[in-house]
Amino acid sequence: MAYTWSLSLYPTHEHPDRGAFIAGTSDTLDGARDHLVHALVAHTSIPDQETVRVAVQTCSDWTDFDEYAITCRIEEN
Repeated sequence: MAYTWSLSLYPTHEHPDRGAFIAGTSDTLDGARDHLVHALVAHTSIPDQETVRVAVQTCSDWTDFDEYAITCRIEEN
């Protein structure tokens, strides 16, 4: 079984030019979550990255970080 993970970054008032879609696949759910955490850490400046790690590790489908205009998804293929 494979899992697709994705990270959507939307423009905000503070970052009007920001916008990105980053995605990948993994053979395991834990692997997809790990890739998603690495993408979040590499491409965002969320102050409390431990909160991001916990949120991603516990998400089963998708997680919104509304205050940062970010959406994360993990889907089973």
